[in-house]
Amino acid sequence: PWTRHVSGFLTKQDHAADFDLGTWPPAGAEPVDVSDFYERQLAAGYGYGPAFQGVQSLWTKDGEVYAEVVLPDGQSADGFGLHPALLDAALQTTGFLGTGETEEGTTRLPFAWNEVALYASGASALRVHATRSGTDGLSLDLADHTGAPVAAIGTLAMRTVSAQQLGAAGGQSHDSLFRVDWAPVTLANTARTEFAPVSGADDVRALAEAVASGTPVPAHLLLDTRKVSAAVGAARAHALAVRVLGALQAWTAESALDESRLIVVTGGAVRDATDPAGTAVWGLVRSAQAENPDRIVLVDLDEGSEGLLSAAVASGEPQLALRQGTATAPRLAREPRADATGSVLHPQGTVLVTGGTGTLGTLLARHLVTSHQVKHLLLVGRRGLAAEGAVELVEELSALGAEVRVEACDAADREALGALLASVPVEHPLTA
Repeated sequence: PWTRHVSGFLTKQDHAADFDLGTWPPAGAEPVDVSDFYERQLAAGYGYGPAFQGVQSLWTKDGEVYAEVVLPDGQSADGFGLHPALLDAALQTTGFLGTGETEEGTTRLPFAWNEVALYASGASALRVHATRSGTDGLSLDLADHTGAPVAAIGTLAMRTVSAQQLGAAGGQSHDSLFRVDWAPVTLANTARTEFAPVSGADDVRALAEAVASGTPVPAHLLLDTRKVSAAVGAARAHALAVRVLGALQAWTAESALDESRLIVVTGGAVRDATDPAGTAVWGLVRSAQAENPDRIVLVDLDEGSEGLLSAAVASGEPQLALRQGTATAPRLAREPRADATGSVLHPQGTVLVTGGTGTLGTLLARHLVTSHQVKHLLLVGRRGLAAEGAVELVEELSALGAEVRVEACDAADREALGALLASVPVEHPLTA
């Protein structure tokens, strides 16, 4: 069943902003040191990622807050009325309003937004004026760096939420975790299907010309990718993807073949995959299937199942894997809950994280140390320690008891990666 999470009303905005933050900061406002704001937030259990660390400066006056927030490097305001990370940073400053103590183990979260108005778009920095509104509400005026109005929130009502409530919500979310499972499919006996073989775009166009000249439209075109490229390794993957893409584009462009179906055959592309090039073809063709419903069939064959191709096509399944005469098709299955007995990461092993100095790599490295007690990390990025925040990350994780090494290495460079792996100490071998 559907669950309603939010409802709202959109009304015509027929009045101008009634505030002006051109005089900045206001006379008599007392500056507040926010240099360690995010460190204190993290210690309190609020982990803000790099894109959400936008609070720059802050002042208070008569119980009201005046602050400056910016979009961190790498974020762009293009395409947003008000960038969500910038709005989030503005809301972070309301913690200095002193809206009353919360019970231990609880926090206040936004509940109802009232009289929200947007006056300008594209702001990458804001001046924030935040005040209390009623018992549990906030009001915010937001301006750009010149003081010109950007947005206003008449009243934002807050609700207290307990850690138990948040934990319960997180536990339920597991029911939405799915994986791909290969389920058995029964194939019916069917007459042998006639296929018009094609190996690329030229064959498709030639077939379309023949149809235009009076040849009957073939019901099924067969592109057997196992036979169209003699290359090996990465060259095979590239050559095969180019060949299949060309055939797909030619086939969809030829109106004479609109009534035909395209059957794409691979070998060892899925399940017990042995052909990475075929796997690349599956990714490409599945995108084409989404754009051309019911017109393309993907079949992955082993040598003992070629006689079932006609039955596979007649089954109506868009994707099938045939192994020793048995057919399976991909299905969504719920991901089983993980064993809660603890981490499976070896305590003395080294964990290598590629892209380790980027946004996701940084989050993962911190998670490995704090949640899985990993003691030896090798973080790899193209810029190494020269990457923004890399030195600070090493200091942070070292303070938590981890031995962290950051190296500049392009993981796509086989020789460089090999040398890096060879440098991992034997007493702490690479285990993840």
